[in-house]
Amino acid sequence: MCRPFKIIQTAITRQPPGKSRDHPPFLPEERMTLDECIKGYTVNAAAAAWRSADTGSLEYGKYTDLIILDRDLFAIDPYEIADTRVMLTLLGGQEVYRHEEFAD
Repeated sequence: MCRPFKIIQTAITRQPPGKSRDHPPFLPEERMTLDECIKGYTVNAAAAAWRSADTGSLEYGKYTDLIILDRDLFAIDPYEIADTRVMLTLLGGQEVYRHEEFAD
């Protein structure tokens, strides 16, 4: 199963999720920013799949694929990113997943 938030946390910290902050980072010079990670899962992924014209960013005329998270990734400690939960998922503007704790 793909765990994008664990992958993002690891890309930012270069340390495995669940390890202490003093755990030696693997190739720390290859750390990424949160912005780079999000673009990797959105606009850059769409470009790699030759789909930039219809997906990858929120723009008029594109498919509305989006998720709502339980936290603001830009406002939390990078070591908390792996614990992020998806609360709502829309594909093509249609709801396909709703977490039981997400209010109507």
